[in-house]
Amino acid sequence: MADINANPLFNRVLVVDDQPECLRLHEEILTKVGYEVFTADSAKAAIEISLATAPNFLITDWMMPEMDGLELCQYMRGANLPNYLYMIIVTVRTGANDVVEGLAAGADEFLRKPVDRAELVARMRSGERLLRMEQCLRENARRDALTGLPSRRAFNEDAEREFQRARRYRSPLSCVVMDVDHFKRINDVHGHGVGDAVLCRLGEALRTSRRNSDLVCRYGGEEFCALLPETGEEAAAGWTERVRRTIHRLEIPVDDLLLRVSASFGVAELLDDCRSVSQLFDAADQSLLVAKQSGRNRVVCYKSLVTQGTISNISPNQEDPFAGVTAENVMSTLVASLNTTDTLQHAAEFFLRFRVNAAPVVDGRGKLVGVLSEKDVMTKMASAEGWDMVIGEAMNANVVCYSKETPVRVIHDFLCRVAIRRVIIVDQGYPLGIIGRGTLLGWYQNWLAIRRPKAEKEDASHRITTREGFAATADAISHQAKTIRQRINRDNDEFVPTLIDGATRIQELVKDLLVATRWYAGQEAQTPGN
Repeated sequence: MADINANPLFNRVLVVDDQPECLRLHEEILTKVGYEVFTADSAKAAIEISLATAPNFLITDWMMPEMDGLELCQYMRGANLPNYLYMIIVTVRTGANDVVEGLAAGADEFLRKPVDRAELVARMRSGERLLRMEQCLRENARRDALTGLPSRRAFNEDAEREFQRARRYRSPLSCVVMDVDHFKRINDVHGHGVGDAVLCRLGEALRTSRRNSDLVCRYGGEEFCALLPETGEEAAAGWTERVRRTIHRLEIPVDDLLLRVSASFGVAELLDDCRSVSQLFDAADQSLLVAKQSGRNRVVCYKSLVTQGTISNISPNQEDPFAGVTAENVMSTLVASLNTTDTLQHAAEFFLRFRVNAAPVVDGRGKLVGVLSEKDVMTKMASAEGWDMVIGEAMNANVVCYSKETPVRVIHDFLCRVAIRRVIIVDQGYPLGIIGRGTLLGWYQNWLAIRRPKAEKEDASHRITTREGFAATADAISHQAKTIRQRINRDNDEFVPTLIDGATRIQELVKDLLVATRWYAGQEAQTPGN
């Protein structure tokens, strides 16, 4: 009998019959060949047992009171069971119409009463082959064919369970989203075969770095995702940083070369106001967006990044205030930057003198490498030694920057999504200016002002709709320029802050002039005869 012993993976059998002697017979036969047998004397009892034990086989009599075998099969086929249930109907009814009716109800096989021992075991072995195939298909559907990691579908199913568990027990849970840097370039330069090899190596790095309780998957394309139970954001960031370093050390053979790759990561922890897995993933995805936009090959945590609500779209009947406008048109030009080799004492003096609360940091070549804020300086000022620390050691390297050709609509949507207040505008790595929320509000205010009726215009700065208005604005710019020249000529160490004020005012007047010029040109184009 050793060759017909039950497969331990598929050995749970539920036998249903209202006749006790039939239950005992089936139990005796199946137990001897290694099956774990559960019995029920009614369909109702069978349903309760199946939900508790998740059997692999159901052997049921056809004729039973209240709910017969066909009705039980129909119910089981519609139930949300964790595995496929192979169902055998035992009956004296073996006509062609009976077989068709039983198969339509969901049965897989029939046995005639009285049951033959050898035939019953053979039917069970046949069922095991089908269950083995079904399990193989199920596992393949839950695996990414390229990397061998769980698929996105499998990850989402498991993530939902972990999310509910973390909510129920109020335990920490963190999500990590990873994106391969410049993956399209890898495919374009080296071919998709090399791109596939990169994904496989990165998938292996994630697999070997995970704990048994962690969930990792290939989420799609060059994007991977991990869910870390019982892990807060700080610990998740530490794990992610180790993975980032592992990936950055990888060397992938390409012909006679060794290809080096990097990846960007976003990390977010489950917060009290998070109501779904998708919200947790979106928080990590926002952090990933910042990581990619601030230079790639880094880990960014959600921290203070919060969703500000859905960004409203411009309807076809509305004018877009940012149509055709690029970052270079809107940015506030940088007057000065900090250097990585400057001390924090110098930075504090810089903030006080220029009346700003943050400034870009550049290296010896003048290229942007980070940003330093008053808060960064304050965290180091508790000791005298902190004042001598160089800015390069205290700055935040995760500075979000955009090129000067970037449409302002892109920057607007980004600042609406996150709590970051400003971005740096660059040209080939050199900082040119800043766009903050206030910058965009000022642009919109100017754009809206020139569209109001004259009766609604409150001051001269909003009345640039005639040639006289243009002339008045030009005079104001000239006056500010003369004032600046006078301050420069004075022998006064404190002229710099007032110089900044004057230059800023000129910049705002020039912006007003540019916005009004675009509007005025449009009005002339609509005038008949032009």
